[in-house]
Order: sequence, then C-alpha cells, then structure tokens
Amino acid sequence: LIMDISSKKDIHVLISSHILPDIESTCSHVVILSEGKTAAQGSISELKKIKYNLYEIRTYGDDKGFIKKLEEMGCKVEQVEDKIIKIYMPPDNSHLELFKLAVEQDVQIRHFVKSQTSLEDLFAKAVGAE
Repeated sequence: LIMDISSKKDIHVLISSHILPDIESTCSHVVILSEGKTAAQGSISELKKIKYNLYEIRTYGDDKGFIKKLEEMGCKVEQVEDKIIKIYMPPDNSHLELFKLAVEQDVQIRHFVKSQTSLEDLFAKAVGAE
C-alpha cells in the first residue's frame, strides 16, 4: 500500500521503523538517526555503494589473535555468532590477506563468502554499533 501510494500518487511517505529489511524493500531513501542526530541519509543505493568489502567467515580454532590482527589491518570485525565473523575490509586490502593471516594465527577458515551490504549493515556502521 505504501509503495502504491508513493509511486502512483507521487506522494512522499515518512516511515519510522526498526524493521530494517522491510524499510529496505519498501523505501528508496533513508535517514538514519543516532541519539537524535542524523548519522547518515540519502538513497539506499548511494549509501550501499562500496566503501568497504564485507565478508562473512566461519572459523575453527582460537580466533582471538586473528581478530586482533584484522583490526590492526584496518578491518572492522563483528562477531555474529560463536566462530561466525563479519569482516568489513577496506577496499584497498585483498581478501587473500584474510587467508594469510588465518594461516599465521593457526586459524582455519571453514566458510568464506563475500556478502552484499544490507540496510542493517549500513545502520550498524553509521551508528557505530558493535
């Protein structure tokens, strides 16, 4: 209904929601607030333009040293679940460096996938959420 009103009647609709997947599928533009201040705003497609490469990996072994080395390399690391890690890597770094670091830190990478940036990822990055 919201998309129908917005597109057919050329009416702009303001939605406030914490259900980010619904916002991403419904809206073309967003404003992300953090503590009452604008943290990011613009079209979702512009905000999603690659400012980093996002990888999701599953590790085996003690990954504390591995995570520390990734952070020293300029990556933001988010522990999703036990042994599942999201890595926000600067675009000038190669994903091959992940494997090299893993070998150096005696950590096995059991799952590796390059992910697409979601609105939830943008929100977490904009508000500095861990």
